[in-house]
Amino acid sequence: MSDLGGGIDLGEPSNYGTQFTNYYTISQSYNVSGQNIFLAIGCNQTTLAAQLACARTASTGVAINALR
Repeated sequence: MSDLGGGIDLGEPSNYGTQFTNYYTISQSYNVSGQNIFLAIGCNQTTLAAQLACARTASTGVAINALR
């Protein structure tokens, strides 16, 4: 795990390291981007189980392009 710090950097206000030292939990990560990823790969079912089943059938290319 990186700890680049934050706050003041070379005399200028900076929080460069903050993005590398604060991580989402799995639940937070899903809440932030999970549904958007499913929608981007065309998995818009109403249950998580159905979305996961759909995602397992998506091609790698579709998934990679969705995350760009």
